Amino acid sequence: WAQYKTGKNKSALDTIVRAIRMTKGLSEEEQAKRGTALQNDAYDAMVLFYSEAGNPKEAQKFFEKEVGEQATPELLSKLTSIYQRQGRYGEALTSSKQLESVDEGAKEAGSAKRYEILNNALKLARQRRDYPKEMAITNSLIAEYIQKNGPEEIQESIKIGLRNAALEAHKESDKASNPAAAQERALNLYKLYLGTFSAKTTKEDIYEIHYYLADLYAQANRHRESASQYRFLVKAAIDDSGNSYLKKVKRSCAEGLIFALDSYFEKNKDAKPTRQ
Repeated sequence: WAQYKTGKNKSALDTIVRAIRMTKGLSEEEQAKRGTALQNDAYDAMVLFYSEAGNPKEAQKFFEKEVGEQATPELLSKLTSIYQRQGRYGEALTSSKQLESVDEGAKEAGSAKRYEILNNALKLARQRRDYPKEMAITNSLIAEYIQKNGPEEIQESIKIGLRNAALEAHKESDKASNPAAAQERALNLYKLYLGTFSAKTTKEDIYEIHYYLADLYAQANRHRESASQYRFLVKAAIDDSGNSYLKKVKRSCAEGLIFALDSYFEKNKDAKPTRQ
């Protein structure tokens, strides 16, 4: 422990491993005298030291070598928990997958566990405003649970989380010190939402996201894209005339379309109108 507390993590790990190896040569009577509590303390210390000095990808092989296959699942579970508490979610995923390979019970709960780890990583990325990582983790969640048709409650949670993140980014773009970056983040999240959930949500939801996109493009002075979104909604209001949401917004969509086109052609005087 003295080595660990002074930052000598590799030395601490080597020391505890030697101590555990020494107990393997003891008789059952001598091991009984030492007690299981002492052994458990040594195992817990080894897991902690390994979390700082070991390679997460080699954890399963390491524990199987040092303590045997029977004890390995419990140690992998503890290692995963340590990584999670420390916000090291990539390492947590790595050890969690190894745990699933050696523990049938963990395999059954593995999908929910991986979601918990990824979702915690996503929250941390947003807190740190690490938006490239936010997008990477979101895409991982979509690949794991939406494209592979995971549990319904997890799919719904991902859907709600992505939508809320897009709306929050949209609101923040009004007061952001770097509005262009905030707008781009909101646009990417909205488009990812539509691309992922168009077939898994209501028409009203789809129309509302297009409406938000039109507004966001207008804020960014991207009037051609804004006009395209408003045109989609105006056409939808004709084709789906009974839709309650479109009844509510069709006038503002028509006005938005006119404004977007006026703004675009004012800025691009040589541009020629097309049917698109």
